[in-house]
Amino acid sequence: MLQRVDAEVSGRRTPPPLPRELVDAVNWLAARCQRSHRNAMAGVEIVVGEAREFPQPRDFAYCTAAPQITVRPTLHEQAKHRIRAVLAHEFAHAYLLQHGVAHTERQCDALANVMFGVVIRYDRDDTQTLSTRGVAPRPSRLA
Repeated sequence: MLQRVDAEVSGRRTPPPLPRELVDAVNWLAARCQRSHRNAMAGVEIVVGEAREFPQPRDFAYCTAAPQITVRPTLHEQAKHRIRAVLAHEFAHAYLLQHGVAHTERQCDALANVMFGVVIRYDRDDTQTLSTRGVAPRPSRLA
């Protein structure tokens, strides 16, 4: 499921393996992924970024059209419900970017619901969560 760029092909150093907590979250999402969206996770590279790429405390990941999900170095230290929600949201971005669809953050949350059968909520830190204590939809004050 997780793809890595071959160091010989890319000329880059092979990144270290993802922390177990992230691999576990991806596997959990893959097991829940609806058949109609199975290809959404295929070919998406997940890499651990540098702390400076995440200036706000609530920033834990972002997705590019590569498709690549870059995660904050400390994402694996978060609670499972946060890790899973952040990655589900980013996989929704990856799916929409792969299909050339312009979208909003709320649309990503809605697609994550369809893809994985989860409700993306936002906790007191304004970060995605699967906890029932969060609020949905995404607060309008968030970009």
